[in-house]
Amino acid sequence: MLSSSLSLTAQTAFSQVVEVALTVEHMRSVADFPGAFVPKTVKGQKYWYYQYPESAGVRRQVFVGPEGEAVQTLIARAGQPAAAESLGPLAHAAVVLGCAEVLSRHYWVLRRLG
Repeated sequence: MLSSSLSLTAQTAFSQVVEVALTVEHMRSVADFPGAFVPKTVKGQKYWYYQYPESAGVRRQVFVGPEGEAVQTLIARAGQPAAAESLGPLAHAAVVLGCAEVLSRHYWVLRRLG
């Protein structure tokens, strides 16, 4: 037998994973991106950049703005836990209940595309 029906519990767990994954996608913040904020001082004025690695290993910087309340709020938000962290326990529960796992090599491709 190639496939079997999942229990109602497994189906519910899968549904929860999908729902949370969609919510996480809509609520992504700077905390979900790889990289860090880097300050630079130019002519006595402090400016902030976001530094991140590209797929080829090259480090890039994007200008965020001058020192100020809005930039500090963004930096503080980056220190909060990423929304995607809530998916791990739900996905693990779905697998334990009988849902199929995503192969790790497929997961890393999907994560990189995300």
